[in-house]
Amino acid sequence: FDPTQRGWLNDMKSYMPPVQIGEVMRSSTISQVIESNIPEFKEGDIVQGSFGWQEFAITDGKAGFMNASKIPDNIPPTSSLSVYGVTGLTAYFGLLDVGGPKEGDTVVISGAAGATGSIAGQIAKIKGCRVIGIAGGTKKCNWLTEEANFDAAIDYKSANLGETLTELCPNGIDVVFENAEEYQFVWTGETSEPITLKADEAS
Repeated sequence: FDPTQRGWLNDMKSYMPPVQIGEVMRSSTISQVIESNIPEFKEGDIVQGSFGWQEFAITDGKAGFMNASKIPDNIPPTSSLSVYGVTGLTAYFGLLDVGGPKEGDTVVISGAAGATGSIAGQIAKIKGCRVIGIAGGTKKCNWLTEEANFDAAIDYKSANLGETLTELCPNGIDVVFENAEEYQFVWTGETSEPITLKADEAS
């Protein structure tokens, strides 16, 4: 299951065509090869791909948004649906290629306790950044600081987001990983310098 699957059901223009009524539900998958005529795959191999919600699939190795690839023996298969899957790739390239954080930067991540946000935050910590997560509820915020190694977490359900960010980020914010589409961010200052954030909940 992935939250993005809900969006794939909406009949509207997006980065991928919507799943039509009667079609196999699109999703990342872990599968076992039961028969193969492709040299790269042999019977018994565990592979990841995008074969959807079905018990069996016939493929030439190319499937949807993720072609079939063998999962290395030293990788837990379930990791291919998280840190080594679409959510991990989104976090990795979204943060590093688009955000471009540097050591010492302040990084703010919304939807921080989710699959993508939590990985993005931990990547930012590996890069030597100060990481602040936004999540809903005390339990999620505690998990971010106690387990995921975030420096701080804001419970948007109980805190004033703008005031709390101003307090936690007196020198501004360098990178925002906007992962929830719940907030409007209004920026002030020069984009080449650490910038101050004013945040209001979107209607």
